[in-house]
Amino acid sequence: VREVRKEVVSASPETRTSFGTTTQVLEEVADRYGRWQDSECIALKEDLMQHEHGETGRVLLKDFYGAALNGSLQYTESKEYLREHGILDETNPSQPSVIIPNYVNGPSNCLASSKFYSVCCINECEALLKPLERHIGAPDATPSQILELVERLPSASVDAPRKLLGSLTRRLEEIAERHGGRVPIHGRLFAQWMHHAYPRECPFPHVSGTVHASSRREFRSSMAGHVLEADALQAEVDGCAAEEAVAAQELPWTSEEELFVHVPVAKPREGWLRHCVG
Repeated sequence: VREVRKEVVSASPETRTSFGTTTQVLEEVADRYGRWQDSECIALKEDLMQHEHGETGRVLLKDFYGAALNGSLQYTESKEYLREHGILDETNPSQPSVIIPNYVNGPSNCLASSKFYSVCCINECEALLKPLERHIGAPDATPSQILELVERLPSASVDAPRKLLGSLTRRLEEIAERHGGRVPIHGRLFAQWMHHAYPRECPFPHVSGTVHASSRREFRSSMAGHVLEADALQAEVDGCAAEEAVAAQELPWTSEEELFVHVPVAKPREGWLRHCVG
């Protein structure tokens, strides 16, 4: 607060005690607070990555709760809470895991709130989408355009340039086939593709209505019954440990599409020509 006040006052020192200057200081503090507080979110993500299962962007549930038993002040949310908020990956029911970006961006990590806004972790995927939007300059793009851009786009945990896996190329082409040869960059399938390309930064996008997106106030009122004590944590760890560990597998993929804005699908050029000639 002192640093912000010093910056604001230096612009017009003669009004340092005025109501207007004080208001400006408070507004500037509110604007900057989220990014300042996000340093804790980055530390949380880095800690989760210490327990990551392969390079999946996931932490096995037994390791998640094991970290809590080993002294972490977090990671005590119940399995029911994690499932309800779309944080738990149960693709393999015998080896459930916590999706790192979904957990970091979950309501349990929102620090402050009011009836107007909440201060939560910054979604790192938005910073990855911005350069794509800037270079594409359209609501959709061809798979080759996207591949070229993403292969040169680094993240906090992914180095660039890199060569994307063939499976990612095929997924992108499949999305394009559903939309007349182009990929809508603001659709659910592309968000899912970004999760595969950046599993530690981009959340897995669940189909609307399948998970509960609670507000900070709703979360605080319901969280009391979803915090596990040490004995319950140990029971969960023991239950998971009884299952045979398996190697990290391909990330889950579901085919449901959702678009924020309807984009008409262009008809193939050949069909249009045939219609005109006929």
